[in-house]
Amino acid sequence: RFDFFIDNDDSTGIIDGIRYALIKFTPKPNLISNTVTNALINHTAGKVYINLDNYEIVRIEGGINNHFVATWKAWWSPISFDIDVYEFGFTVNYTIFNNMVIEKNLTGIADYEIRNRGVDKHTYALSNYRVRR
Repeated sequence: RFDFFIDNDDSTGIIDGIRYALIKFTPKPNLISNTVTNALINHTAGKVYINLDNYEIVRIEGGINNHFVATWKAWWSPISFDIDVYEFGFTVNYTIFNNMVIEKNLTGIADYEIRNRGVDKHTYALSNYRVRR
């Protein structure tokens, strides 16, 4: 679904004292979007940050660059709704837990209109880790 590339002018950096490599992604052209979810994914571009010391993912961030319209229709209903998506963005930060890379937090924003325009911003923080003994 995506083309991945390294931008020579913006390929490395530092987050919280960790050196990272930056890989950018953009959606491939002419993707079929037969659901709202596919339309959202097929319009998303972003960046993947990779720790250069151990090659683990540190962060993924993305969003849409342009307004688009998707149509939602339940399989059982003749009624459909157009959804105007004005802004969509997310950031996922990762951490090490029990020698595994897991999500540390996830932040997202969606500015859309079905009948009335609304903005939802959600933050999810993973805070209840437990080590099995």
